[in-house]
Amino acid sequence: MSLFIVFIMSLASAVNASVYFGAGVGGAISGRNNLALVLSLDSSDRNLSSYISGVQTAYYYQSDYFLSYNKKIVSGDFWWGPIAGYFGGGAFYSERGLRTTSTAAVSENSSDFIVGPSVNIKWGLLSSWSISIDAIYGIRDLGNHLSLTFQDVELLSTGFSF
Repeated sequence: MSLFIVFIMSLASAVNASVYFGAGVGGAISGRNNLALVLSLDSSDRNLSSYISGVQTAYYYQSDYFLSYNKKIVSGDFWWGPIAGYFGGGAFYSERGLRTTSTAAVSENSSDFIVGPSVNIKWGLLSSWSISIDAIYGIRDLGNHLSLTFQDVELLSTGFSF
C-alpha cells in the first residue's frame, strides 16, 4: 500500500506535500454515524484521502473503508484561513453483520461496494489545524438511487496537517 501511495503522489506536478491526520463522523449505509480515522496525503494540486471506521456490539458489527483520489479545482481564502476544493474518483466498501442473540453466530452478513465521483474540501483554520469534508457519490443500479439507499458516503472530520 505504501508503494501505491508513493506512486500516486509522484504523479503530482509539485514536490511539496503534507499529511493530514484526523478523526470525524461518517454517515454510511443506512445513515449510521460512526467514528472514523482519516489519513490524507496532499500535494499542491492533488489529494489522496482515506478513512476507516467501525463499530461492534454484542449483536452487530460494521466496518467501512473509503479511498479517493482527487485533483484540486479551486482554492482561495475563506474567513480565517485557506480553503481548497478537490474533485476526482473514489471507492467505498462496507461490511455488516447481525446476530439474533449475544451468544449466537452471526446470522446475517451483507456488504456493499460503491465507486463514483468524489469531492474533498479542506479548510485550514489555524496553521496546521483544519476541517475536511469527504464524499463519494456512488454509481450503482437505478433501484438503489430511486430508494435513496447505498449510494453515497459523506465524512466530516477535523485534524492536523504535518
